[in-house]
Amino acid sequence: MNNRELNNWITMIGCNRKEFTNIISKGISNIIITSGNWHTPYLIIDDAGLLAKYDTKGILLYNRQ
Repeated sequence: MNNRELNNWITMIGCNRKEFTNIISKGISNIIITSGNWHTPYLIIDDAGLLAKYDTKGILLYNRQ
């Protein structure tokens, strides 16, 4: 993932940069993010499954440890 892509994801979700980069750094292989909307949280998924979930206001709801 490049810096531009990372910035776009952080802006889209509206989350804390340090928290997000820490979570992403622990991801396994390919990482994707669902688009989310006003009622559906953003899901961050890697090759092992659900990595994290953010609500529509950028608040972390779940983080796989």
